[in-house]
Amino acid sequence: MESGPDGKALKQRGSRYDLYMSDEAKSWSDSRQYCRDHGGDLVIINSEEKLMVIHSYIKQNVWIGLSDIENEGSLKWVDNSPLKQGFFSPFEPNDAGGNEDCHFQTTSKRGYLWGPDGLFMSNEEKSWADSRQYCKDRGADLVIINSEEKQRHISSFIKDKVWIGLSDTQNKGNMKWVDNSPLNQGFWAEGEPNNYRGKNEDCIEMRPSDPVLNNWNDVLCSEKKKGICEK
Repeated sequence: MESGPDGKALKQRGSRYDLYMSDEAKSWSDSRQYCRDHGGDLVIINSEEKLMVIHSYIKQNVWIGLSDIENEGSLKWVDNSPLKQGFFSPFEPNDAGGNEDCHFQTTSKRGYLWGPDGLFMSNEEKSWADSRQYCKDRGADLVIINSEEKQRHISSFIKDKVWIGLSDTQNKGNMKWVDNSPLNQGFWAEGEPNNYRGKNEDCIEMRPSDPVLNNWNDVLCSEKKKGICEK
């Protein structure tokens, strides 16, 4: 909850947030009412910094002030502002069961909602190297895909082209994963990798438009796209 008469005020990197935890586990609506009764409201998370502050504080899953109760599929904060930046796992929001309207903050790694096997997606489009650094800054690395099952799993949720942890930047024509292991099984799109017109296409993306077992493509490492990170 933001603002209130009691609780713990948090400070981090010069920023101050007045955050307070309700004293009982309640439904989303009842938790919001608790906050309002104490002069606050469920928290609005509008920056990565704020997300990290909250994550450093919580010890269990908690409600945040985000829902699509009023209009299914249109997420809004409790002040009626639209969601502009989300920190969802690649599998969320999924409206499992057809009626998941409220959202919570988990105690998972680094404040992000992680999916199965520690997968999550970067929230900005970056070059391959910068996307990898984004993952590493969060205790992870670009994903290694070493099975058909994992390939199908990741292909099932991507909506845009994304980076994976495969490249031949160190030795042209010798594809290696970010842990320096060699590529043993590839899921290439037709005609790929082709290093199109000798343009040094050294980094590998996944494309959602291709068949799930044939959607890898080599591209310039300077292209900007989101990356799939793996802990």
